[in-house]
Amino acid sequence: MAHYRDRGNSLFAAGEYKSAAAVYTEGLHQLSQHEDPVIRSVIHSNRAACALALGDIPAAEADCRAGLALDSLSVKLHYRLAKALCQRGRYAEAAVAVACAVSLLQSKPGTEMLQLYSDTASKTHADG
Repeated sequence: MAHYRDRGNSLFAAGEYKSAAAVYTEGLHQLSQHEDPVIRSVIHSNRAACALALGDIPAAEADCRAGLALDSLSVKLHYRLAKALCQRGRYAEAAVAVACAVSLLQSKPGTEMLQLYSDTASKTHADG
């Protein structure tokens, strides 16, 4: 499984998001439902990153939700879900998702995540 992840990660780093997503999809098809759910959730998370980069927000949200069903403690999945929900104008849901990500962090959170948290919180309050 590491082969698919590594190959997809290389393609993603090169900006070849569509090809990376195809590799991650192939990896998910090769994985048995009985394999480690955390590994499957990482592949969903990586494919969600591709979908976000490609602007396919519904696919990103779907992958995040599928990954979170397998590993609800994934900071990246909660964060990527928040980004997808913001893109869809669903700020209250995004605030919950990013709050989950922030609460799961064991170390100092990154400023990008905190900025998204702040933005969604302010938009939620503005929406009343």
